[in-house]
Amino acid sequence: MNLVSHVCLSSPKPNLSFFHSLLKSHIETQSPKSALVLFRHLLQYNLKPNDLTFSLLLKSFTSIPLIEKLEANQIHTPLLKSGFDQFVYVSTALLDFYMKLGCVYSARILFDYMPERDVVAWNALICGYSRNRFDVDALDIFVKMLRDSFSPHQSTLVGLIPSCGRREFVFQGRSIHGFGIKTGTDLDSQVKNALTYMYAKFGDLEAAELLFEELEDKSVVSWNTMIGAYAGNGFFNESMIVFKRMVEEKVEINPVTIMSLLPENISPELIHCYAIKTGLINNGSVVTSLVCLYAKCGGTELAELLYWSFPQKNLVSLTAIVSSYAEKGNIDLVVECFSRMQQMDMKLDSVAMVSILQGIPDPAYMSIGIAFHGYALKNGLDNLNLVSNGLISMYFKVNDIEAAFSLFNEMPEKPLISWNSVISGCVQAGRASDAMKFFCQMKMFGLNPDAITVASLLTGSTDRWSEAAQMRKIMRDIGGDGTSGVSQIEVTSSQEMDPDLYRRQLLQF
Repeated sequence: MNLVSHVCLSSPKPNLSFFHSLLKSHIETQSPKSALVLFRHLLQYNLKPNDLTFSLLLKSFTSIPLIEKLEANQIHTPLLKSGFDQFVYVSTALLDFYMKLGCVYSARILFDYMPERDVVAWNALICGYSRNRFDVDALDIFVKMLRDSFSPHQSTLVGLIPSCGRREFVFQGRSIHGFGIKTGTDLDSQVKNALTYMYAKFGDLEAAELLFEELEDKSVVSWNTMIGAYAGNGFFNESMIVFKRMVEEKVEINPVTIMSLLPENISPELIHCYAIKTGLINNGSVVTSLVCLYAKCGGTELAELLYWSFPQKNLVSLTAIVSSYAEKGNIDLVVECFSRMQQMDMKLDSVAMVSILQGIPDPAYMSIGIAFHGYALKNGLDNLNLVSNGLISMYFKVNDIEAAFSLFNEMPEKPLISWNSVISGCVQAGRASDAMKFFCQMKMFGLNPDAITVASLLTGSTDRWSEAAQMRKIMRDIGGDGTSGVSQIEVTSSQEMDPDLYRRQLLQF
């Protein structure tokens, strides 16, 4: 509001340069909402924006969660009308903006229609795919970039490598590393940090350590990456050794360092003490990490004490506390925490909702379960498969089988996890025949069982000879033998890429 008043009082008709100055200030202050309001006033003054206007406007959207997809169209439409989308750097900024919004397909269409492309545009698309977990697409675009004779920069690999951080992409990750060695881009410290993190995700700590030791100038990012690599793979002693080296070399500790030292399988007291000693306990991210770890380790009371002692409250920490109480079956404290959420105008997300539903232990708490179901309906959470599955499991636990069946039948989409929920619920409720019926329906819909499906069915078939015989037939059909069949079932991801195909593609360059 102060911004608008300032514009209106400055002159009868401010010029374009004046608006550009204000937009530049929003880039520094990270206030995208105000930048959008400013752009609307620019149009109201009948000023014609140019390519610099759109570039500055898009750069000001650094805090993307504050911007809605509908508001993005308010930028794109005048951009198209003005014809400045033909400028490569403007289109690239818009592409990156769409990727940050999660509008992956819109970004790809924009890229495909760009009259010219430079390396920055390719990087924006690759990084956007990687950020949105479209890993195969990121790898495919990288190969296409090479085929179109563009030479990747260090930033290209930094954006691409996170897409290789899954175990099924070990070969692709090593191939990218080899490409970096061939082109010399692996010498960049950011690339080495990304590769170190990638190998840590693979569990190849020897390769990660080798890359770390090769770094001549180790930044705080490098140290944090190596600490996180050890801690994330359960080697807490090794992570502490690296941390001590970091302190000895007088590298400044930051909040990420503390969070990297907090794997789920350790006691948080030691790190908590160090955070207090260094003053990092005043950082919101550090407090959130400690609260979550205390809650996961069973120290829910300490987690809550730490949470309420910190002035800034967030949903992540409170969800961890609620989840911890729910796991212990302490529904009274769950309800109390939920009431506090309501008082602070916090809304449960799908993760918090499922945690609460899983904590409802028996029919005695059915009324509470129904109340949270009502909350989910009111806030639209029931449309999410994750919440629907949690509700189905909850109704099975409170013996309202018909409600569980009704919820399942009303689901517009039924992924495998939903079928598993209803099959497992039927078995636990002693209705193995219904479980078998749902299994047959699942097969009719073209879904193949996984290990969880088979394990649930085997549990329900133990005391029923006819059903056990039927299960043996099913196991033969899907390639099992009744004893080792569960381990033989393979779940194929649509995101997998054939390593041989990828190798052939890379060897062309």
